[in-house]
Amino acid sequence: MNKIFELVKRIEKLESEISTEEKNILKSANLELQSKLAENNAETLALQKNIIEKQETDFQSLDLARRVSIKKLDTVLEKLIGRNFTISDSEHWLLFSSLSNSQIVPSKILEIGTFDGITAAILAYLFPQSEIVTIDLPHDNEKFRLSYNRASSFNQYVDRRNTLIDKFDNISFVATNSANLINWPEKSFDLIWVDGAHGYPVLPLDLYNSCRLIKKNGLVVVDDVFTNLRKSDEMYRSTAAIQTFKLFKDIGIISTKL
Repeated sequence: MNKIFELVKRIEKLESEISTEEKNILKSANLELQSKLAENNAETLALQKNIIEKQETDFQSLDLARRVSIKKLDTVLEKLIGRNFTISDSEHWLLFSSLSNSQIVPSKILEIGTFDGITAAILAYLFPQSEIVTIDLPHDNEKFRLSYNRASSFNQYVDRRNTLIDKFDNISFVATNSANLINWPEKSFDLIWVDGAHGYPVLPLDLYNSCRLIKKNGLVVVDDVFTNLRKSDEMYRSTAAIQTFKLFKDIGIISTKL
């Protein structure tokens, strides 16, 4: 038995070293990318162009105009963070901007995972006539406090988030575990943005509740749908979304192609 415990400890140590190395590699790669972009490196610019063209095609498949919506998002981001949209930003901001330029007018929006409040604020600007409900764990919850490097300053983090959200009359913040959505009334929202914990057991339950809470012809948008990972975790990176979608398809909850 002692040999097993020793082996487990060695494996845990190795996993920790691999995780640290992955972060270092990602940081180094990002710095190199920024450097090459600044130098107008031809190969990097060509790759960037291909990525943007793929995004354009994906938006067009949904009858959304990605390029036109950048200007609208730029205006919003200038007000919130003092700069324009860049390719390093998440495409979901641009997706929401595109939706706001379409015929889709959600009366009620749910955001699962408030984080720093920026996305909720963007939604409030893009959909000023919509009621936006954003939920996150209570600030004294241990998982909330320890995740995303908030442990040393989570009170200040919460204060900044709350100050931002309080600027908008159409945003309501609810401090609750997303598992409690099981008790919320069905078909309550026109648009749901799922961006809480990314792994098991939380995400499958968030997706199930989103299917319950979304109105007919409503839209559920899910962040970070990984199809293949060397190692998954409960909070940040997991294949839970794609596996849950496959299950939902098998049992008839959804009928789309995966």
